[in-house]
Amino acid sequence: MKKERIDILALKRLKVYDENGLFHYFSDFLELPLLTIIFVRHFGCIACRAHVDQIWNLDKLQKNKKNKIIFIGSGSSHVIKTFKEEMNVQDADIYTDPSLEVFDACGMNRGMKNLVNLKSIKGVRKLQKKGYSQGSFKDSGAHRQMGGVLVLKRVGEVLYSFASEFVGDLAESEDIEKTANSVG
Repeated sequence: MKKERIDILALKRLKVYDENGLFHYFSDFLELPLLTIIFVRHFGCIACRAHVDQIWNLDKLQKNKKNKIIFIGSGSSHVIKTFKEEMNVQDADIYTDPSLEVFDACGMNRGMKNLVNLKSIKGVRKLQKKGYSQGSFKDSGAHRQMGGVLVLKRVGEVLYSFASEFVGDLAESEDIEKTANSVG
């Protein structure tokens, strides 16, 4: 966990966009009692699709009324509707940050060395064996951007932070669920 890489002050001024292209200030999310942010590197990413599937199906995380789960990708806002349909997560709160400023403020990794390496190849193969597949790359987002997870308590206290180092490097679902459900 690298708390020093999270810039809460920057997050308060940044915007994300919903599936209709409307912007939302990130500061509104920081007022929630508990916020779990799942960063989706791009909407066509096999690893991101697997991670969305994992998180969305965590019953204890979903049932925690104090916890709000949001997903943030980097593609065009019009891709979100298709992504929701393909992933069967129509009720999910999914936003996008094409500027990648929210990703940066939250300490997410980005670069060719994160994307193109042996660990990424192995990660993709492992997910393919589990039945996951790539989505469309058209307008899906920044391919060199890595994903991750951030769990924040009201006023921006970081409870959990995970930044993927390579494609397929996913946070443990149990760790996310345990952290989010530990807040009373």
